[in-house]
Amino acid sequence: MIAYIGGILTVALLPSLTYVWLSVLLLILLCIKQKRLRRWLLLYLLGVAVAAIWGAWQLHHRLPSSPQALDLQMTGRVDSLVQHHDQRQVFELAVQAVESDLPAHQRLRRIRLSAYHADVRFGFGDEIRAVIRLRSPRGLHNPEARDTERYYLASGLDARGYVRTLVHHQPAKFLSAGVVRLKIKTWLFDQFEPQTASTLSALIIGDRSGLDDQHWEWLRRTGTTHLLVVSGLHIAVMAMLGWLFGRLVAMPLQLSGWMGCSRWVPTVSALLFATADASLAGWGLPVQRAWLMLVVFLVGNWQLLNLSGWQRLKLSLLVIVTVQPLAILEPGLWLSFGAVALILWQLQQRRQQVFASAWMRLPAEWWRLQLGLFIGMSLVLVMNFNQLSLLGIVVNLIAVPWVSVTIWLLPVLLLLVLERPEAAALLDWNLELIWGLLQWASQLPGLVLQVGRPQPLLLVLALLGTWIMLLPLPVRIRAIALLPCLPVLLVPVSQPPTGQYNAWVFDVGQGQAILIETAAGRLLYDTGPGFGDGRSAFAYTVGPYLRSQGSPALEWVVVSHADADHSGGFAALQQAHSIGMLLGGEALPSAHTQGCRNGNWQSGGVNFTLLDPFREHAGLSSNDRSCVLRVSNGRCSLLLTGDLSQSGEYRLLSAGQIEPITWLVAGHHGSRDSTAGALLDYAKPEHVVVSAGFGNRFGHPHAEVIERIERRGIPWSSTARQGALLLQASSDSCSLIPHRALKKRYWTGG
Repeated sequence: MIAYIGGILTVALLPSLTYVWLSVLLLILLCIKQKRLRRWLLLYLLGVAVAAIWGAWQLHHRLPSSPQALDLQMTGRVDSLVQHHDQRQVFELAVQAVESDLPAHQRLRRIRLSAYHADVRFGFGDEIRAVIRLRSPRGLHNPEARDTERYYLASGLDARGYVRTLVHHQPAKFLSAGVVRLKIKTWLFDQFEPQTASTLSALIIGDRSGLDDQHWEWLRRTGTTHLLVVSGLHIAVMAMLGWLFGRLVAMPLQLSGWMGCSRWVPTVSALLFATADASLAGWGLPVQRAWLMLVVFLVGNWQLLNLSGWQRLKLSLLVIVTVQPLAILEPGLWLSFGAVALILWQLQQRRQQVFASAWMRLPAEWWRLQLGLFIGMSLVLVMNFNQLSLLGIVVNLIAVPWVSVTIWLLPVLLLLVLERPEAAALLDWNLELIWGLLQWASQLPGLVLQVGRPQPLLLVLALLGTWIMLLPLPVRIRAIALLPCLPVLLVPVSQPPTGQYNAWVFDVGQGQAILIETAAGRLLYDTGPGFGDGRSAFAYTVGPYLRSQGSPALEWVVVSHADADHSGGFAALQQAHSIGMLLGGEALPSAHTQGCRNGNWQSGGVNFTLLDPFREHAGLSSNDRSCVLRVSNGRCSLLLTGDLSQSGEYRLLSAGQIEPITWLVAGHHGSRDSTAGALLDYAKPEHVVVSAGFGNRFGHPHAEVIERIERRGIPWSSTARQGALLLQASSDSCSLIPHRALKKRYWTGG
């Protein structure tokens, strides 16, 4: 098993599938020479072959990466629930026909689309024919952030785009699981209060789009996100309900002489209930994994396959990583299997304990189970989500059975609402109480401990301590085992040494966000783009890295000016992180902003200097109000000009404020009206960095800007091509590391 899973993991970590065939050849040679290892090597080769063939098949269908979008007329069927936003609709389209003779276009299977047609409301199962502006499924690439390209590949989404011209739209004619999901969602919002309807949509059909950021923050802080994500818990609850129903059906059959039905009727019933629940939830990747695990456990219960719980757990892991090879990189997979393994361990320990009272058995076992899960899963949560909910065990003790019973009773309650609509108030009241509990618990001071990315040595110590605490040892020994776990929670994240700094130029699309870290603090220059519907890129580009550092505080924030591509993420930043000093070229809503015209300070041996190109600011454009910041440690220097125009650049030059620098971030994302040739001549940057979106509609960086840079022999990098860029400034060297190259996998776009 280990060898087979190792083969699958090896392929998932490769930068290219080309390396697979070389490794296969080398292992075949080893098989010939090492007879003792032949079995292990063959299993490893089998894992490599399975993962490589799956990956090659997925890549074969994916639209090739190109900065240029293409327009294709396509016919297809809406194959997901449609997410309705204020000005757009998002859905997945199962491609049926493409008006193109190119094989790369004919191979497309499913694509993710946005539509901006306010006069047409799409729904599951609708047939459409449209001219679609299509792009490869290339995503943003940032440290600690979600790998969207891996998600697209694992989900079988071969391209993304938007509907330019709708040629034909035919609402769904036939009943299907997706149409039933849509009808259920519509009925829920007709019958219940918005919060109740959104919660029931998440519980029943796996549609979480109705839950806002505040709800998710309550769930995250209390460690109860799993309650509203249809996966292991919900599938298990429905399977248990099906099992009980099967037992009721089997009882009269047994009395009639069908003695063998006591095993297979509950098993089949549990599988049917779980399958129905998975179908209603839309068969997302986590649902598929939970369902596959359940199938293996139920099959293991069959008369002829009497497998132990541990054997079923191992077999289900093998099945899942065979069907979904990239699941091996998903934290959700290891959270699910870790939880099941801990439950099996707790059940084994249960047989060794005797309770004085039968009335004490159930509460005591439930407490011990939750305590074991809390101890065993805490380290997994710290490693993957950089936080630990200290009261999560208490909240889960109450919330898990409460939500489970609610799920069990939902069929009866919903039928009651169909008969008597006024009964909806009962569910409204119940779910309002649940949300009230989570809101109250999330607001308790000190509830969540924010933890940085643990260092390897501390991680090994914490693993050892966790293992000892789970053993059936005296309480005193297990209490002592807590000590090796504390450094992971208390040791601060490492910062650059005094006199050095790191700067992350994040890949935020068509916008800008740059984080500068010193030994004494952090400065964020700009917050990334915002969008018309109130969303921003901050939460999924900059936010994950800040959370991985453990501290929610930023000592300085500089918002160059008020344009949405620079300030659009400020509201999300302000909600999630405390800000020491806020500087800005223009006033920001609901924030006290200090000017950024002049000033200098030092942090951790690194100098920060604000430059002012204009003496008079009245009548200036928003771009020319941009804050200009120079960062230097004496060896490496960085110049940030926001969207400053060439006029502002010339004024900086005439005032003698420009000195030779190491890195220059091109002004206005590489627009032709910034990064003048004179600035390049005087500043003499060793490297130019461009923050722009891949294939953006403005054509940034403009060809004439690139020509100016290359004519002077200056190397340049772009977030559009290379993802986030790490600038490392030490006392003796200055280096630039592109994140796409650093974390390249075989599915990563070039």
